[in-house]
This record gives sequence, structure tokens and C-alpha cells, in this order.
Amino acid sequence: MNKKLFVIFLLSILMATSMANAQIIDDNKYATARGWVRIMEENGWGEWQELKDPPLEHFSLKIGQPIQIKIEVTPKQDSLIHILEDEPTKVFNFDILSLAPFGDFKYNIYGVERKNEDVRWENVSEGKTVGAVWTISPNSNWAGGTAAFMVTYQVNKPPPHNDAVLTGNFFTIIYPYIENEQWQGKSFNAEKSNNNTNDGGNNITGFEIIGIIVFIVAIGIAYIYFKRRRKSI
Repeated sequence: MNKKLFVIFLLSILMATSMANAQIIDDNKYATARGWVRIMEENGWGEWQELKDPPLEHFSLKIGQPIQIKIEVTPKQDSLIHILEDEPTKVFNFDILSLAPFGDFKYNIYGVERKNEDVRWENVSEGKTVGAVWTISPNSNWAGGTAAFMVTYQVNKPPPHNDAVLTGNFFTIIYPYIENEQWQGKSFNAEKSNNNTNDGGNNITGFEIIGIIVFIVAIGIAYIYFKRRRKSI
């Protein structure tokens, strides 16, 4: 019986570890990146979906239908961080409705081709998270086809050595089919006025909840196992 409990304990720990790492879209020796997506539905914002392996695809959007993309980056040393909205062509398939950076560090917003596409934090401390939420909607430029929306992040050494790139990566975050039909549901401005635009930064996802439950169960099994072991000694 003791051996069975010990095996279950080890399997529980492995499950908790795998679930904790399942939602990271990029992890290297310089930074960890995570991403979320949520879509405006007829009655308001849908649930946040944490991205495990982007892009999110095999779904459709109507012209003007809002969608939010959240990206966060946690550096593993003091860093300068860029997070840049990108599209594969200069014919922009999405309109940017808003950009909301977050994190306890000073930032600047830049735009070359259009406003609100690039956020830069000059000095981010090791282990501290920064990020941004883009609210976008597809326009008619690619109606009747699939359109990609990409995000690039880059980690540099902080000033005065901010020209030294440490790491970077880019992801196609969503790849939806754009219907040739106008969105008739709630608008982003209406939701904003109702204070329903929380970026979900501190929400616990379903996988994280499962991971916590598995971890608690593992602790309980370990307690029973070692208690019985002490009695048998």
C-alpha cells in the first residue's frame, strides 16, 4: 500500500509541474512570455483563453468584431523590453482600438506605420512582469479570407547598454477567417463605458486551478504516506 501511495504522489507532482508549464508560449534563459486572447460575443466579452501553442485559429470574426490580445513578459535579469504588434503585410487587416500597457515600470508607446503598435519599458527588474493588452477588430481589407495578427517581443540589456539584444521572438497570435459581414453586437466603447474591460491579468486560469488542486492532493498523499511510514518504523 505504501508503495502505491508513493507512486501516486510522484505522478501527482509530475502532473502539477506539467500543468504549471503548459501555458508558456516562450521560455529561455532571458525571459518568459505568456499570451491570452478573448473575443467579444453578442452579450459581451468571452472568457480569456491562455495560449499554449499559438496561433489560435479555426474560428471566424465579423468585420468590426472586437478581440483582445494580452501578452506579458517576465525577464530573468534587469532588462529593456519591447512588445510590438505586427502584421505580415503593410495592408493592415486589423484596426487597433486601444492599447493598455501594464506593469510597475515607466513605458513609452511608439508607432511607425500607425499609432499604438509598440510599447517599450526602459528598465524592468528581474522577475517582474510587464505587458500590454491590444483591443483590435478586423476591417474589410481581408474579408472572405484568413488574416494573421502577430506580436513580437524583444529583450535588451537596460540603459546605457540597450543596444545589446539578449533575445526575442515573434508569434502569430490569431489566424481567424474574416467574414464578409459587419459586426452587429456590442462595441468595445460600450463595454469600456460599463467598466467591463478588465485585462484579466490576475485571473486564475482553468489549468492553474487544476494544478493547484493536484498540488494539494499530492501534499495530502505525501502526508499520509510519511505518517504511515513513521508508524511502521
